Amino acid sequence: MPELLPDTPQFKSTNYQAILTGFMQIFSDTVAAYPEKIAVTGEGYQYTYTEVRNISNQAAQHIQTILGSQPKAVGLMIGHNPSMANAMLGVIKSGHYSFIMDPSFPEERQRFPLKDTDAKLIIADAAHTHLAERFAKLQDIPFVVIDHLDPGLSVPDIKPQLDPDKLFQILYTSGSTGEPKGVLYNHRIFARSIAIKINSHQLGPDSRSGLPTLFSFGGAYSTLLGSLLTGGTTYFYDFRSRGLLEIKDWINKEKITHFQITGTVYRQFLDTLSESDSFPSLELFRIGGEKIYPNDLSAIQKHLHPNCVFAFGLACSETHSIASHRLQNHQIPDWNLVPVGFPQDDITIHLWDENNNPVDEGEAGEIVVEGDALALGYLNDPELTRAKFLPSKTDPQKRLYKMGDLGKFLPNGMLVHLGRIDHQLKIRGVRIEPEGIENILSSFPGVRNAAVAGWSNPSGEKKLVAYLQTNHAEKDFESRLREFVRSKLPSTMWPTYFVYVDDFPRTPNGKLDRLNLPEPDLIRPDLSNEYIAPHGEIESKLVQVWEKTIGIKDIGVEDKFFDLGGDSLTAAILFVEIEELFQLKLPLSILMKAETIRQQAKIIAST
Repeated sequence: MPELLPDTPQFKSTNYQAILTGFMQIFSDTVAAYPEKIAVTGEGYQYTYTEVRNISNQAAQHIQTILGSQPKAVGLMIGHNPSMANAMLGVIKSGHYSFIMDPSFPEERQRFPLKDTDAKLIIADAAHTHLAERFAKLQDIPFVVIDHLDPGLSVPDIKPQLDPDKLFQILYTSGSTGEPKGVLYNHRIFARSIAIKINSHQLGPDSRSGLPTLFSFGGAYSTLLGSLLTGGTTYFYDFRSRGLLEIKDWINKEKITHFQITGTVYRQFLDTLSESDSFPSLELFRIGGEKIYPNDLSAIQKHLHPNCVFAFGLACSETHSIASHRLQNHQIPDWNLVPVGFPQDDITIHLWDENNNPVDEGEAGEIVVEGDALALGYLNDPELTRAKFLPSKTDPQKRLYKMGDLGKFLPNGMLVHLGRIDHQLKIRGVRIEPEGIENILSSFPGVRNAAVAGWSNPSGEKKLVAYLQTNHAEKDFESRLREFVRSKLPSTMWPTYFVYVDDFPRTPNGKLDRLNLPEPDLIRPDLSNEYIAPHGEIESKLVQVWEKTIGIKDIGVEDKFFDLGGDSLTAAILFVEIEELFQLKLPLSILMKAETIRQQAKIIAST
């Protein structure tokens, strides 16, 4: 069995105190060492270390002037671009705390955390000024446009001492009530996460970290801030607007050394590669966010340098990283089941039975994490906090978190992740509470009852399926229902398939039997528009591509992409297929004005 690669002693995860106590001084020293070096770049933005310091100091002054010294919530309405570095650092320096308002989310989803946190300020980038102004008026609070601050203006450096127990951020995740739940992070978990990222990724001044991970799903900030503390450069990539096909060229053009994506996106990325594609600059390739399989490790071997490091592990919003493993490209073992690695050296992993007792050695049990740097709990939900976070039985400085996941230890001490105990799902690396989607569906007129489950399609990709008992008779019912869901939930929570049932299967005690829900029919749904067959070669080829990508049959040329169950990632995959088939490059934004096959065929024919 290949051994873990050596640690970087000064940034061991157990030594996160070095970052907690010295974060601001470390960043200040890095700016002094690399004043004119590019710190963050991509998506039309670029800032040196000096400029990041200057803008974040100005932002901190504005925040302190508006909010005073008592910590308050600040919403960050910023696209996936380098302005996030300036805003996030500004909030940290100001002594306040932040939460993400992803501009791509439905307005209702953005409005909820504003009220839930009782936010007192919004920071926006220039592209979302008008949206921020509208939300600020609704909440009767001010807003600041981070891009309007002067990168050349040097103001006194703000370097407060971080309080380990004060809030750093509130991360909103899927909730079982239909409303997102806010996970509370203090500076302690913030520092630990950065320390682990620096150590596990071996970040340094020569690092060029690719950042396609959205900040609304957590984990991205440790990549960004870990790079800023060590003198590296962070390269932003927004695959929602740029698609998947550009990633391979972008990695080589920017000479990316460190890159991380979720398992689902990784597998779609593999489909874009030709036999000759290679990535000589990559030093570390991390697959995260969901379960990985043996062929995930071997499929990309030939495209990477033999000394490139594979990294993978297990984490969740409430604990961040709990186990990890790193292998060099030429050392990949012949595993039947890929373990998530060894426990991090500053936490203890217990395996419990349903009575909260330890299981026997070699047996599977619920993963329970013990440590001193767990999330504080859930905002405005003390009952759920008490249920999930327990006091340590042996150390008053530590707490326990019940993950709700099954695991077991191998004889060598590595942890194997066996999936969820309950019916919570992980789709494309994002944790989904089915009840939250069910509540939204059930609120739509005509829906009597709803259930949501995961289903693996023939290609092995997990999709969301909505099972509905309805009173509807209108032909446009499903189109209106999908539009309603899109207005309420982010795309990661949109069901791909809708199945209509007279009744749900039940267990002997009368509960919903999710394991016996029927498989969806992979055919065109009942849409408001009539089926129209393709005419001509271009339309016929597009029908084949759409059916392959979306995973249903009998698609008509006037059917709208999102009415068929498409989402943002499916759109990115679709455009990869279209570009390869027709040998032309189309921006993903075309889907907004050409959402049917007929409309796309006209654009292709005229190009």
